[in-house]
Amino acid sequence: GLMLRSRLAWTVMVLLLPLNLLLPLALREPLHPALQAWALLLWLLLLRYRASFSHRSFTTATIFSAGSVLLLIAYGVFGAFFMGDQFKPPIDSLEKAIYFAVVTMSTVGYGDIIPTTPEARLYVVSLIIIGITVFATSISTVVVPLVNRRFSSVMKVGRFLMTQSDHYVIVSNSALARNTGRQLVRRGEKTVFIVEAKPDNPEPDVQYVVGSASNTDVLRNAAVETAQAVLALGEDDANNAFVVLAVRELSQRPKTVIAVNDTRNLARVQLVSPDMVIAPTILGSELLAMAMTNEQLDGTDLVGKLFPARGKAS
Repeated sequence: GLMLRSRLAWTVMVLLLPLNLLLPLALREPLHPALQAWALLLWLLLLRYRASFSHRSFTTATIFSAGSVLLLIAYGVFGAFFMGDQFKPPIDSLEKAIYFAVVTMSTVGYGDIIPTTPEARLYVVSLIIIGITVFATSISTVVVPLVNRRFSSVMKVGRFLMTQSDHYVIVSNSALARNTGRQLVRRGEKTVFIVEAKPDNPEPDVQYVVGSASNTDVLRNAAVETAQAVLALGEDDANNAFVVLAVRELSQRPKTVIAVNDTRNLARVQLVSPDMVIAPTILGSELLAMAMTNEQLDGTDLVGKLFPARGKAS
């Protein structure tokens, strides 16, 4: 880790080297003077050149953290096993050693196994200190960056949408909404979908905002104030009307287009004064009936069926 200039490796070494110097002194079995001098020199050099250890590779941190945890577990298990006769009751098996190491490192301390000699007590103290150091450092260098990366990703999408302008906001993931979005993208228009849940197969080259479009906070996330138009193309006429009302509460700038699926709701939908009302299902039923009865198709009449009202534009 130090060879890779890892910040995590530097932190762990700076914390553990003093412990490596002090623990043998506490046990009255000091290290060889040359080893003491080397450890002290290494610690001072690490402090002096701390700015050089600035590499924060997530992969390196993960590998080093995993290695540190494994070494810590080995230190706890084998240390307890080899000093087993200095505990009460004695630790005479690997199972007991693993149990004692885990309980000690987690600072639970059930008290069923107690160190009985000064050496054993100092070993337990070192295990607790090293365990807290390693686990705290590992969490701060692995888990925290993951959370920050996820948060940054969400904020990046939010900032991108908030800076959008002259785009089209399509509410719903209905067949009409998806096809309309594809046609807008094909024409080079920026398109944002507001959906209750992100689809399993999202449309390419569009952005998604998840939430209820009748919620003004969700509409702000989609930057409706700077949009060219908001198209409420859901299958629920009442919900489409509420979307238009929510948009008008935020801004009068974008045009509003509302889809009507039931002719009985046409008059009610017009009360919210959308810029355009579209009734594709009404047009489909009219075309089918005209084809079945051999009626003459009139282009002007068809347009009137498709756009039965143009709200404020009329």
